[in-house]
Amino acid sequence: MRYNYDTKDFQVAHKLNNEILTFDDYKDHFHIVYEFMLFIEGDLEYVIENKKYKLEPYDLLLIKPGQHHYINFLSTGKYERFVITFDKSLVPLHIANSFSKKEQILSVKGTPLMGLFDRFDTYRKTFDGEDLYEVSKGLITELIIYFNKYASDLIEETPNRFVNPIIHDILTYIALNIDGDLSIDSISKHFNISPSYLCNTFKESMQINISKYIRSKRVILAHSYILRGEKPTEVFEKCGFIDYSTFYRSYQKIMGF
Repeated sequence: MRYNYDTKDFQVAHKLNNEILTFDDYKDHFHIVYEFMLFIEGDLEYVIENKKYKLEPYDLLLIKPGQHHYINFLSTGKYERFVITFDKSLVPLHIANSFSKKEQILSVKGTPLMGLFDRFDTYRKTFDGEDLYEVSKGLITELIIYFNKYASDLIEETPNRFVNPIIHDILTYIALNIDGDLSIDSISKHFNISPSYLCNTFKESMQINISKYIRSKRVILAHSYILRGEKPTEVFEKCGFIDYSTFYRSYQKIMGF
């Protein structure tokens, strides 16, 4: 670890592992905030939901709130990256809609953004307190605006981008039916596959149990409604939970509060 700067609105970390000794820290997880990850060095494949990215130095990834992601290391060695997480409230209102529709990846090699990340390092050594907070927040705003301007809009994905094409179809089905019957049996029947094949293939591709994945997506959706001011007792049903007590326990377990 080079450093970690944590505030109420964002976190900036310049991370360096001289040797990858365990993969446990990079298993499937998700955030309720945005994350930028600037890849600097390593030999890995990054998986966001069911999309895989073989990263090159100075590729910048955008992971959106609620997206499950994990890393497949292809060999051991150094792993260096910048990781910036930030609340969606930091996304300027005039670009919020278009920003959420951007593709996941942008190469910043040879662009002005190279210097921007250097400034994170410089500012941390130069400022502290409120000064460090304000200049760092300004850099994040600049990064968001730049990514929004130069990253491609979402396009139809090619099959070779997916870890598993059938899982892509299943994820789409889950998203479209998040408030309905998403039992293992109902999904299996819809895709004409066996329940065991569904569970095993999903876990292999996504690094997470399908039931836990569905439960987390429902909780994330409910959380977004709650942030808008809706009452928990009024949102659980439209997020696919049968009763409030099940929703309450799931929310606590997944969100951690």
